[in-house]
This record gives sequence, C-alpha cells and structure tokens, in this order.
Amino acid sequence: MNNSRTAWFRHCVPTLIALLLSAGLSACGASCDEDLRTVGVVASGQYSKSRDAQDRLAYNAWGKNTWLEKFLEEELEKDNAETLMAKHGFQCSPSPVQGNCTECRSCDRTTPVLFNSARYGVTHCIDSGPMLVHVEFGPSKTVSAMTYWKK
Repeated sequence: MNNSRTAWFRHCVPTLIALLLSAGLSACGASCDEDLRTVGVVASGQYSKSRDAQDRLAYNAWGKNTWLEKFLEEELEKDNAETLMAKHGFQCSPSPVQGNCTECRSCDRTTPVLFNSARYGVTHCIDSGPMLVHVEFGPSKTVSAMTYWKK
C-alpha cells in the first residue's frame, strides 16, 4: 500500500500542480479586449465622481459630452469623417438637423463601457453597463456629442 501511495504522488501531483498553474495563469489574462481609447471609455470619463460637479454628467440622462467631442475632433484631424464613423462603429445617416449640408451626418452607437480591474493580482474585465452615444458630424470638422449611460 505504501508503494501505491508513492506512485500516486509521483504521477498525479505534478499533473495537479500543472492544472492549477494553468488555471491561475489563464485568469490573469482575462482583461478587456477593447482598446482603452474607444468611444465608451473616453466618454465615460466625464461621469467620474472625482470630476467637478459642473462638468460631471448624470447617469440615466442625455448630456452633452465635451470629452467625447474633443476626442472625436482630434480624430478628425487624422482621418476623414467617413473613416472615423466606420472605425468607431457608428450607424450614420444624413443629418436631419443640418438639412442643406450634404456632408453632415447624424450617428448613433450603443457601446459597452469596459474597464480592467485588478484584484489580488488577477485582472478582470468589468462591464459597467451600456452607453448610448449620439454624434452630429459637420458641417466641416464640427462635432456635437451626447451620451446616455444606463446605470
């Protein structure tokens, strides 16, 4: 009986250790796939409790998102509006607000707001709820953005 116990330890313990290590390492890689410079994460910055109350947006209500506007204006300096709309997954149509502007677009997108959170040395992806985004592009490089974060 003593030999069978020794054989079990010799063969099974290394396998168990390998399984536990692989499970632990796979948990470490469970970070968010979404690039942190995406629309949802940029827009969510204006909701932060650490922000000045005048600049902070309320949850569950539409609000003008100046952080998102600035981000999209900077992006427009590098790309044209069509490329930018496709890159960030906006669903766009001609703008009803700017009726005589052929380049103006009214765009919408629902995006998850994902954050990486590290606890006890393990990274987890936290979904902080969907954010509705409405953007008016044009005329020229003008951008107007509103967001609604469902909490």
